[in-house]
Amino acid sequence: EELTLHSDIKIKDISFRNFSYLIDNTYVLKNVNFNIKKGSWILVCGKTGAGKSTLFKILTRQIDSNIKGIYINGKKISKFSNEAVRQSITYVDQKAKLFNKTIKENIYFDRKTPDPKIEKYLAINNLNKDIIIDNANSNISGGQMEKIIIAQTLLNSGSVIIFDETTNQIDEAEERKILTFIKKYYKDKTVILISHRKGNAQLFDKIISFKNNGVKIKNKEEIDDRINKQRA
Repeated sequence: EELTLHSDIKIKDISFRNFSYLIDNTYVLKNVNFNIKKGSWILVCGKTGAGKSTLFKILTRQIDSNIKGIYINGKKISKFSNEAVRQSITYVDQKAKLFNKTIKENIYFDRKTPDPKIEKYLAINNLNKDIIIDNANSNISGGQMEKIIIAQTLLNSGSVIIFDETTNQIDEAEERKILTFIKKYYKDKTVILISHRKGNAQLFDKIISFKNNGVKIKNKEEIDDRINKQRA
């Protein structure tokens, strides 16, 4: 039975089981297998065109595809309505744009009461809430735009957040500060970061690397071991 628009899926895990995706009879993804548990942090890496964004756009029903092989809480994803999936899994596109309004209005919209965690986030990221963003978003830097979009997401997201290259214009030290903040104040979130870099890999429970139409997985122990060897 499909869930209604207002249903909130309490996601315990998401799994891909021998999932494949073809375009013009050519495999973009083939026999992909991995699991994402509630509260885990997943770093997704791979070259452009490797299928990283494609897979998660299929998960959030932005790409119309045969969804055989994708499961939520052990049930086929087809058992849930598109609306229910999108309400529970927030996909943040790298092409997101801001409105010709103040930073505060872009984050809070019509909400009147400030959120303490968001206020703290704005302060540590030196974002002036009263700055009015122009129509072209040209009076703020790319990094500032991404920080604002992350604030929007934290305020309104489902239990699972997919950041698709949402930190690519923020340097690694700033990215680490933001990710550490999210880990501390949003412990209930499952976070998936799609990125070309691995500089903050130690913050993640699993690295999923996309290559040759498939995936390679490193768990927390392997991540820490690799980092320790690099430091030695």
